[in-house]
Amino acid sequence: MKRRDFVKLSGTTVVSAIVIPPALQSCMAGMKMNMGSSVAVKEGSFDVGLPIPSEVGTTAPLATKSSTFAVVKGKSTATLTYQSNILGPTIRVNTGQTVNAALQNNLSEETNIHWHGLKVPANMDGHPKDLAQAGGSFNYVLPINQRAGTYWYHPHPHKKTGKQVHAGLAGMFIVNDNEEAALNLPSGDFEVPLVIQDKRFSGDQLSYAPTMREVMTGYFGETVIVNGTASPVLTVTTRWYRFRILNGSTARVYNLALKCNGRIPFPGQ
Repeated sequence: MKRRDFVKLSGTTVVSAIVIPPALQSCMAGMKMNMGSSVAVKEGSFDVGLPIPSEVGTTAPLATKSSTFAVVKGKSTATLTYQSNILGPTIRVNTGQTVNAALQNNLSEETNIHWHGLKVPANMDGHPKDLAQAGGSFNYVLPINQRAGTYWYHPHPHKKTGKQVHAGLAGMFIVNDNEEAALNLPSGDFEVPLVIQDKRFSGDQLSYAPTMREVMTGYFGETVIVNGTASPVLTVTTRWYRFRILNGSTARVYNLALKCNGRIPFPGQ
C-alpha cells in the first residue's frame, strides 16, 4: 500500500488514538505554543544577480569548512559550506549510475549527509549515528535506482541539523532518466535550480539561537534567500524555462506566485 493511501485510510484511527496526559496538557498550555511563524519576512531590493550553484556528477567531493559569504548585498557573514560559497554543488546523475560522494569534515564538530528523498542503503542514508567526526571523513556510495526527480542533501547530526543547514550546508540533487528526456523539457541555461531558504540575522551575521519554543515549533528567519543570496533577480528571455524549486528551509512553508502586473495568472491559481 502506498504511504498516501495508508494515511487516508488510517488517519482518523491514528488521531483518535492520541491521548495527551493531563500533566503534559498543563505544560503545553503554559507554553502557549503557536505553530505559526511570528517572524515577518523583510522584502529585499532585488538588485543582485541570481547565483547558480556549480554541478558535479557521479564523483562528488564534499569538503565542509567554515567560510564567509555575502548573503545580503555588501554584508559578508560567517557560513558553513561544501564549496567556496553558501550551499553545496548540485549533484546531477542518471538513473542506473552510482554516486561516490567523499565527505571530508573540516569543521570543529561532527557532521554527516542525509540524501533527502533518495532510495539508498541504510548505512549510506546519513543516520545520526553514522558520523564524520571533526577532521574525519565518510565515503558515501549511492546506487541510483529511481525515477527522475529533484531531491537534496543536508547534514543530519543529532541536535545540530538545524544549525548546520541554517549556516549553509545543503545542496540540490537531480536525477535524470530516459522517460524525462523524452519530454524535451528546457535544459542547460534554461533549467534553473531555485533553493529557497529563510535566514535570521543578528546585525550582519547569521544567527541560530532558537528558544525552547522555537525548538518545538520551528526556527524562522526574516530574510528569504534563493541559492544563497537574498532577494536575487534573474534576467530571462522570451521562451520556456524550467524551474526546479526546493524548499530548503528548516521550518517555513511558502506560498509561491508569479508577479506579472496581473496579466498572467500563476498556473493552478
